[in-house]
Amino acid sequence: MIASIVLTLQLHLTIPLSKNQDEALETVKHIQALSLRIFFVALIPAILYGEVALYAIFLSLFLGFVNTYTGYLIHSASFGRLSFFYVARSLLIIAMQIGFTFFEIENGLIVATLIGEALSAIYLGWRSIYCLEGNGKPAGDLKLFILNNKQFSIYGTIQEIISVSAFYAPLFLFSLRFGEDIGGQYAMASRLVWAPVILVSASYAQALSHKFGKIAPANNSEIVAIMPNMWIAITMFMVCGIAFKFNEITLYIIGDKWELASLMMPILGIWGLIFFMSTPYRVLIRVFRIQKSQLSIDFGMMLAFFALTFVPGLMPISLLCVMVFIVIFQHIFLIKAVVSKVDMTPG
Repeated sequence: MIASIVLTLQLHLTIPLSKNQDEALETVKHIQALSLRIFFVALIPAILYGEVALYAIFLSLFLGFVNTYTGYLIHSASFGRLSFFYVARSLLIIAMQIGFTFFEIENGLIVATLIGEALSAIYLGWRSIYCLEGNGKPAGDLKLFILNNKQFSIYGTIQEIISVSAFYAPLFLFSLRFGEDIGGQYAMASRLVWAPVILVSASYAQALSHKFGKIAPANNSEIVAIMPNMWIAITMFMVCGIAFKFNEITLYIIGDKWELASLMMPILGIWGLIFFMSTPYRVLIRVFRIQKSQLSIDFGMMLAFFALTFVPGLMPISLLCVMVFIVIFQHIFLIKAVVSKVDMTPG
């Protein structure tokens, strides 16, 4: 995940914000050139490091291309084509993983993922850009492009690395403090909760990126107008409370050995709800190019997570509650950063 962030320097997020089709295509070409250069620079160290690093660098290249081409589809408002692609890619990778496992191919799950992402990148690039839109005008100076978008390439890249690290920090923290069994309980709960949250939030963010790429909101009322309905938050908060109180229902579904995970899931659900409800603000941070502010906020959250390592007496559930409490403050600061930017926007 870290390598895929570095490979595009988060510049694929600028594609939906392009003013027109030619600018979007030019940006795609820039990012392709950048990704290939970083890939070839990292290739030799990856070969020397070993097989895992080699898999990672190739997978990151394909993921970088996929992110780039999906950015172009978002700019073009091709959400139907994008949805079809996501479903087809998942089915392709799952089918190959099952097939490779059946034929007992060594590292079959990883190889299937690698081949599936490679085919996805090739198909998406061909169908979405070269076949349908042509090659566009030649790309300009790559260095100038990176510097002109330093909010993405520098601050955005560092911020995303910190954000991903903070996302996985609880897994290491639980394993470090309570052992691998408790870490496994958290991993199980996290996998079940975050998969649907990220899927829905990412789809919502893509639609907002296309909308705001054309016209950014000029005042707070326009931001409030595109916020998820508060009844969603209230309903989900109540569902999480019920799920925590009556965790036997969750245990019946996932199995008795995941008792702690069943208690963690509702708390993680509140975390996911906060993440989803703040999606418009995280998109607007990119639109207003204030990733530097988000970098400071996320870094503060990461330090707070790290500090919890030294707090005595916290049990797994109470530790997770403290983390969610920290996340609430993180998102309040994110919202404040966006609102202050809108207040300064003319009109």
